[in-house]
Amino acid sequence: MNEGLKEELIEKYGEKVSIIFEPLIYSGVEIEKWEKGNVELKLPVTENMLNRHGILQGGMSYTLADMSAGITAVSLGAGAITVQGSINYIKSVKEGYIFTKNKIIHEGKSTIVINVELFNENKELISNGVFTMFIVDRYDV
Repeated sequence: MNEGLKEELIEKYGEKVSIIFEPLIYSGVEIEKWEKGNVELKLPVTENMLNRHGILQGGMSYTLADMSAGITAVSLGAGAITVQGSINYIKSVKEGYIFTKNKIIHEGKSTIVINVELFNENKELISNGVFTMFIVDRYDV
């Protein structure tokens, strides 16, 4: 993860926001893009993430999609927790990187609904998820 970006975001949003970045550091996730409502993440697929069939374990894809939705909420100025998430697995991955792209479906007073697509290095869709985030805090953005 880009440590300079982490420090910039902590400075902008405060120490409370820094907690959301800890899982990124430990999992190897990198922020590729950070704009208001438009966050893209990148995850290297490593051998310890593969299931017994030699493909990326579905929980890793779900976790990345959930992180992407949560960080997108932060980019909108909302500290949020997942209240519902679902994902469809479309194509398997054995190596390389996976990337996220998000689309905000709804931004209300108490919830944000975000569609998260995951792609492989060839820009092929591998998973599609929808996450409903409950807003627990607001930040100035």
